[in-house]
Amino acid sequence: MAKYLLSLLCILLCGCLFHRSAKLKPTSFPAAAEISGKIIDAAKLKAGGKLALTPFRAGPQAVADEELDRVSMMLIKGLTESLQAAGSAWTVTDEAAEADYVVEGYIEEFSLPGKVSGVLRKKRTRLSVSGEVYRQDSQARVLTFATFKNITRKNFMDASYQAGKSIGDFILAQSARESL
Repeated sequence: MAKYLLSLLCILLCGCLFHRSAKLKPTSFPAAAEISGKIIDAAKLKAGGKLALTPFRAGPQAVADEELDRVSMMLIKGLTESLQAAGSAWTVTDEAAEADYVVEGYIEEFSLPGKVSGVLRKKRTRLSVSGEVYRQDSQARVLTFATFKNITRKNFMDASYQAGKSIGDFILAQSARESL
């Protein structure tokens, strides 16, 4: 009996001595996503107008599932809030038929690590989005964009929102450039 008590006491002491306490991390929003793009028709872009946003679809390295749909909606939310800033030449609409321009995009790469896979590999993955703005009447591209962001399971919704804001800010910045 004493042997079992001594063994139990030894296990408890070892567990308490080697237990790491959780460190508190400051809460912060993810940094803005890296973005690049190309202006194809600067004059039409500078004019602004009504802009329709379509849901971002799954690309080659993304699985179409509920998480991807949520990422798509957060991208659209960030894009909408950015484009509806004060003094913007763009009006966001849901109806593609009445819009002057349409934003169409693809979530090229997106996959979250499994909840258990953190033991086996890093818990980071990447969100990669690309797309274009085109004229509704002529189907001519006006602007293309691509953005990426490293994400984790905990911050993928915030990262999606920030990527959408980055895309919207990019469209605003390119349409407001004086050197167009």
